[in-house]
Amino acid sequence: MRKTHIITEAAIQLALFAVLFLVSLYVPLLGMIAILFLSLPCMIFTMRHGYA
Repeated sequence: MRKTHIITEAAIQLALFAVLFLVSLYVPLLGMIAILFLSLPCMIFTMRHGYA
């Protein structure tokens, strides 16, 4: 069950990254702010589950 939880959380983080990426491409002013937060989902996932 633990692996399923990690995969589900990774999918949610990936979806958040995709939304932020699309916002940074298509919304001019909000995109500049979204670029600053693009790495945030990856950092949170790595802090919670480690590098490997």
